[in-house]
Amino acid sequence: RAINYNLNTCAFYKRPTDELVITDKAFAYDDSIQIVDFGEVSMFETTPLTDEMHSQLKIGYQNYDYDTINGKEEVNSTLIMSSPMKKTTSVKDMVSPFRSDITGISITIRNLTDKLVADNENDNDVFMLDVDTSAPAGQFDLNGTPTDYYDLYRDAINLTPGASYFELQNLFRDVYGNYSNQDKLFNLFFSPKRMIRRNANYLASIMYFVNSQDYIFVTTGKNTADNDRLITLFGSAPTVIDEGSDEIISTLCLPTNALYMPLKAKIKCKIPMNLINIIQANPYGLCAFSWKGVTYYGYLLQASQKVAENQEGNIELIMASNSNLATLIN
Repeated sequence: RAINYNLNTCAFYKRPTDELVITDKAFAYDDSIQIVDFGEVSMFETTPLTDEMHSQLKIGYQNYDYDTINGKEEVNSTLIMSSPMKKTTSVKDMVSPFRSDITGISITIRNLTDKLVADNENDNDVFMLDVDTSAPAGQFDLNGTPTDYYDLYRDAINLTPGASYFELQNLFRDVYGNYSNQDKLFNLFFSPKRMIRRNANYLASIMYFVNSQDYIFVTTGKNTADNDRLITLFGSAPTVIDEGSDEIISTLCLPTNALYMPLKAKIKCKIPMNLINIIQANPYGLCAFSWKGVTYYGYLLQASQKVAENQEGNIELIMASNSNLATLIN
């Protein structure tokens, strides 16, 4: 879950090499290749894909209490957004089981310095770190073996306009109540709003039919007295990532770039005898079918076939985002 929520991934079994592969979720919805055409079908029904519908999105990380001056300014906590779907009470929980909170990591490192045994519940927590892998920062001795270690990745503050522009706003008050310590920030890669952006094509699939509306900011797990949230500005334009703002769904991802439509299709048709071989060769490509002379596309969910009797079988698909449903409405 932690990898999926952060990087928008899928996992599949690679039979020829007996490997479990984790890769981008778009791999499982490959609209660049059509693997089969079922032809004209005798039955076509659609039902909403209700499993993923939600009125509220929780994304980020679990909330923790800190006895520190900057505890309420922790950015990597739980972000709550309200979705345009108001006829459901379901909550989409994308809160990572692994930690990424900057304050918690700093406290744990401080508490573990020179310790040889664990004596705190945080000692056993799993933390994710964004490290600078461009070059080792040095080596340490691991049971007699020299082992490379790496520094935490930090973006350099650069207020000169241009491609390298990078600015942080509303980050960590100092003892005088001023925002400072900008050069101390790490794990920015894991921020909740960046999680939303990396999952944009997935969330846009769920919100396909309300794409012109917004995810509305509700709250975060940590709130300062002034309700300030971290804002990052970077690049020539610059791009703005505001951890406390609404998100326009169509800006995150256009409907044409969504992974799928949130519709299940059930069709009845003659099923190719070699369908199993087709699926084994590539189970992730598009399946085409025609209904009343119009072609539609989807991704295979399941199929039933009576080979001996050569009868029609049932196919279930999730509709592809490049299908034109206007003819069904008309």
